[in-house]
Amino acid sequence: MSTLDWPPLERFIEQHLRDFARISGATRGEFSQADVAGEARLLAAEMAEQSPNALDFEAPELADRLLGRL
Repeated sequence: MSTLDWPPLERFIEQHLRDFARISGATRGEFSQADVAGEARLLAAEMAEQSPNALDFEAPELADRLLGRL
């Protein structure tokens, strides 16, 4: 189990706001961009819990996995 490093996660959130807006748009208003960002935080915490290593929010593979789950 790894702990979640919040500052890198928040940088990741800021870098992917456009992705969250796109995902929000796909829900046709059911979820806001902020809702999607919140869900990304929850998913990252879940992923960190399941990972033996710290999550690398700079890694494209992690971004793909996290965004794919949203």
